[in-house]
This record gives sequence, structure tokens and C-alpha cells, in this order.
Amino acid sequence: MATVLGLLLLAGATIGGLSLLLPHPSEFDVPALWSNVALAYAAAVALLLLRNRLPAWAMLVIVVVGTPIVVTRAVYYGHDPSGYYTIWYLWIGVYAFFFFGLRWGLVQMAAIGAAYGWALTEISGPTPVARWVVTVGSIVVAGLLVDALAGDLANPVWNYRADL
Repeated sequence: MATVLGLLLLAGATIGGLSLLLPHPSEFDVPALWSNVALAYAAAVALLLLRNRLPAWAMLVIVVVGTPIVVTRAVYYGHDPSGYYTIWYLWIGVYAFFFFGLRWGLVQMAAIGAAYGWALTEISGPTPVARWVVTVGSIVVAGLLVDALAGDLANPVWNYRADL
């Protein structure tokens, strides 16, 4: 779990850095976004170095508390509530449903929903409620699919692919 999360943070930090090096909207708060990139790299390195020492409950806490904060900072400082950085909420949701199951995946979705809801109240843009419903609803649907697929992997009786 820690290795996968560390690699996701590493990928997110790298993509975030590239988004700042490439042409980007002038509204970006570039210094704040670079600090987010540094924070994500630091968290990635820490997770990868400590991966064999972290208990599963620590991973749950890191995911529920830490990752929505990092992604929401990027959304907030990008000043675009439906643009560049909201896709990372999907990564978090899929990760949570796969590794922690339905109950904790839904807890993660509550954290993401609250964080993204806050960002939408702080960043001006059209149709914030519709943006929230489409974004959070889509992540919930993806998470439920991942949870069902993970259940199929764990229970060969329900593995429909064997019948194809």
C-alpha cells in the first residue's frame, strides 16, 4: 500500500511540476504550486523509505487526511475548480476503494467531497454544485467498480471472467 501511494505521489508531483514548466494559465499561483510539488515529492520519498515500517492504519490516515489536502491545495492555487488538478481526486478514490474497501472508500469520498466542496466555495466559477456532483459522483462510481472488481479478485466464485 505504501509503495503504491508513494508512487502515486511521485507521479502526481512529476506531472504537477511538468504542468508548471509547460504553458499554463496565468491565474496559477506558481510559487504555491511549486511548494505543493515539493510537498508531494517529500511525502513520496518518506512513504517509499518507510514503506516496510508503516502499519495499514497509518496508510488509511495518510490517505483520508493528507491526500485531499495536497490535491485541494493544487486545485485552490490553480484557481480552476474543474481543470488541471481535480483528476487527482480520482486517483485517491480508486486507491482507497481498492486497498481499504467499501466502507473506508466511502469515508475517503466524504473527505474528498468536503475538500472539493470547500475549494468550489473559494474559487469563482460557474455551476459549482453541478461540478461537485459530476466530479464526486464519478469518483464514487469508479470506486464502486474498483471495489466490485477487487472483490472478484478475492473471491474466485464470483470471478465472471473465468466464464468468458
